[in-house]
Amino acid sequence: MMKKTISLFKSQQGVTLPEILAVLVILVIMMSTAVPTLAAYVREASEEACVMEAYTIRSAVQAYLVEEERNGCLNLMQVSNDICHPLLEEEKNKLHDTLEGYYTGDARIVGLGYDHKTLKVTNFVYRVKSYEIEIKKESEVIVRARK
Repeated sequence: MMKKTISLFKSQQGVTLPEILAVLVILVIMMSTAVPTLAAYVREASEEACVMEAYTIRSAVQAYLVEEERNGCLNLMQVSNDICHPLLEEEKNKLHDTLEGYYTGDARIVGLGYDHKTLKVTNFVYRVKSYEIEIKKESEVIVRARK
C-alpha cells in the first residue's frame, strides 16, 4: 500500500505556469469586485455609527437644557457659548464630563433649536468625522458629507 502511494506522488508533475496564471487572474477578478463592495459597507457602517452618536449627543443636550430650564437659568446665548462653540473634547464644554467616551474626537454641535413650551430640542446639527448630521424632530435625519 505504501509503495503504491509513493509511486502516485512520483508520477504526478508540478503545476504549470499557465495554470498558476489562470488562478491568479481569477483571484484578481474576484478581489476587484469584492473590495469596492466591502468599502461601501464600511462607509455605510461608519455613517450609521455617526448618526447613532448624534442621537446620543442630542439626548444629552436635551437633558442638559431641561435641567437648566427647570433650574430657571436657561440662557440660550450662554448655552451656545457653553456647548456649541467648543469641541466636545474641550474641557470648557459644559457637556464634556457627561459625554466623555460617547463622542468621536473632533465632534462639535453646530446648530441647536429648542422649544421652551415643550422643552424639546427641535433641530440639532452635529459635525463628526466627515459628516454633518442634522436631526429634525424625532426621526428625520439628513446626513451630508463634509469637505
